[in-house]
Amino acid sequence: MGFNESKMENCTFHSLSPWKYGQTYWSSFEFYPEWTGRSFYAFKGVAHHQREFLTQRMVVVKTFKHKTGTSDCWQHYKMRSEVARKMSLEFNKFLESNFCRVRITFLRPVEAEMDKRSFVTNILCYFKKFKKRFEQGEVVLFEDLLEEKLNSYVTSDGNSTPDGAVLDAFCHYTYHASHGNLVVCNLKGNYEKGRFTLTNPTVHSVARCHGDYDNGIHGIKTFFENHICNALCENFLQFECRSPSAPSVCADDATHSNLRDDSGEDVVPAFPPRYSAIYPDGPASSVLT
Repeated sequence: MGFNESKMENCTFHSLSPWKYGQTYWSSFEFYPEWTGRSFYAFKGVAHHQREFLTQRMVVVKTFKHKTGTSDCWQHYKMRSEVARKMSLEFNKFLESNFCRVRITFLRPVEAEMDKRSFVTNILCYFKKFKKRFEQGEVVLFEDLLEEKLNSYVTSDGNSTPDGAVLDAFCHYTYHASHGNLVVCNLKGNYEKGRFTLTNPTVHSVARCHGDYDNGIHGIKTFFENHICNALCENFLQFECRSPSAPSVCADDATHSNLRDDSGEDVVPAFPPRYSAIYPDGPASSVLT
């Protein structure tokens, strides 16, 4: 099917990789962006894993503002999301062992190539400040839609809100689990029924390999200048402005299960002692529950 701009809807081909339940999905989305950020336009849309409407999921479709998206362009976004997602799985186990009922989830994005672009979108370009024109072969990204307005819990420079104590500890945990190689921050999303659902985090890394907003060791240093440890951070590795204790790594190798020492052996940092061993009378603050 050729690139078609005479249709009412914007839509994509099937995703470049499986997304949910081992299935590839395609999406259709609105004419005009719902949100505009520093780098992206974001459209409300729906995704389906077959060419019919019984399988639809609400999604947000993201495009670059100032360039034509390719699969390579989205690699840093996907890398950050995957690093954060894998570390959150391990951190959730840590929370469970410490009798904390809160859990953390990061959205998993997927890429898809544009199939059709709406002529309505092209008309809107002339009458509104939206100047995006979809090109043939352009790759967009979509992920589950968070219905409520996004809340910022921890910024990229380490400032956090009072209800973000668990997420603040998670950021510190990523530094601990990566042996000082990185810190995941800029945590934003929603909280419902004991679970934070988060999207598009920032990663500051020693190797500075996680995109334009990865400020390297300076970003890590700035984060810890503003970070205030809570009870969950009690035995995490503390920041020192020095070389990390393991080789610099990126992407999947940044998770603690894949770190290796100079001999090539896996290095698994020891978890801190259980919270109950430190505070036998229970949590020190209700914000952790």
